[in-house]
Amino acid sequence: MLNIGPREIVILSGQRTAFGTMGGALAGLTAADIAVPSATAALEKAGVAPDEVDHVIYGNVLQTANDATLKRINRGHDFACYADIAQRARALGIKVCTHLIVGLPKENKTDNLATLRQVLAVGTDGIKLHGLHIVEGSTMAKAWRAGRLPVLSLETYVDIACDMIRMTPPQVVFHRVSSAARRPTLLAPLWCENRWLAMTEIGRRLDRDGAQGSLLGQPFIYTKPSIGADPQTRT
Repeated sequence: MLNIGPREIVILSGQRTAFGTMGGALAGLTAADIAVPSATAALEKAGVAPDEVDHVIYGNVLQTANDATLKRINRGHDFACYADIAQRARALGIKVCTHLIVGLPKENKTDNLATLRQVLAVGTDGIKLHGLHIVEGSTMAKAWRAGRLPVLSLETYVDIACDMIRMTPPQVVFHRVSSAARRPTLLAPLWCENRWLAMTEIGRRLDRDGAQGSLLGQPFIYTKPSIGADPQTRT
């Protein structure tokens, strides 16, 4: 039996899901076909019985709800596919965390806010948000070097991210609002080398303009949990 305090977080084990090339050997498998074996292996590796697990979060890497963009960046799925998986997972009591990228090719703030509205309409429990990274060895790196792919400034990213956060109901948890990569892997934008630059500016902007949910008239209000309370309590 696990004996972990109410606010203590530990990593017991990890297991990588299978991955392959577009249209390759895994093309005929569903997300469940790929996720279940890795989850089972992680439990076995950690020595944890399935009935000891009472909280599961499923990461669903959508990036955008714009089908034209999904095709352009070779995601291999459309928004309807994401929506189906997200709804089926939540129907089983599995929490869904949706990954979104700001700054994808030919997208702007209008597209990002449209994506957010579609994701919220389908239903999600969490969001991971960050700007587009141009990394060495990618197809986008070739387009960037040729001058065909502009990248976001820190100011533009913060502006879009804050509006997305303020348009999100407070019960949806933001697991991430910035991410980082290092040179020489990272080519652009160079402000993405330090995730704290965006996080600090986002915090300042939200303090100034309003917290998560404020554009919906549902501003997030932090209430310090009492000792022994659920650490995920949000008001």
